[in-house]
Amino acid sequence: MRPILHTAVLSASACLLAVACSEVKSAGDKEEVPKSVDDVPAAVQVTAARLAERLGGSVGAWAWDTESEDWECAVNGLGRAVEMDIRSDGAFDEMEFVFTFDELEAALPDVAKIVSQQCRTEEGALIELSLRREALLVPEPRPAEVWSKSGVVIEFQCANGRDFELDARNMAIESKVDDRD
Repeated sequence: MRPILHTAVLSASACLLAVACSEVKSAGDKEEVPKSVDDVPAAVQVTAARLAERLGGSVGAWAWDTESEDWECAVNGLGRAVEMDIRSDGAFDEMEFVFTFDELEAALPDVAKIVSQQCRTEEGALIELSLRREALLVPEPRPAEVWSKSGVVIEFQCANGRDFELDARNMAIESKVDDRD
């Protein structure tokens, strides 16, 4: 290879590597990047407003999820913390309802036991009932009623940052990315 061409190839490779490396998440990096509503595509805003209204709430703060590449927004005005994920084309992805460990234990004691075992304690665990089918959305989903349905997952993050997803078949899948704020 000629020296000039070789240098150009190495320079281009170094630039690509630098860009790729600059976007690699480090442990502790925030997964969600706060965004202004002006940054959110119109199709995403329309879906969010429609679904939030259907639940009796309103659209809150927006963020871009760097891991899933979805738009996320808080749903305000409900009885608990709720977050909605919507794809850039405006398609619904999931809605996550935050539950306390005590609520989970009362509704799904076997699932609560798995959370305790995986986390070694329920202290500081973040527990979300994730509904991944739009047809499942209701203002106050009851874990015991929806648990065995397709598209329902319990996501939980231990105080030490370990992430898990659990479905009705009790398949625990750990995710290494820490998305706790």
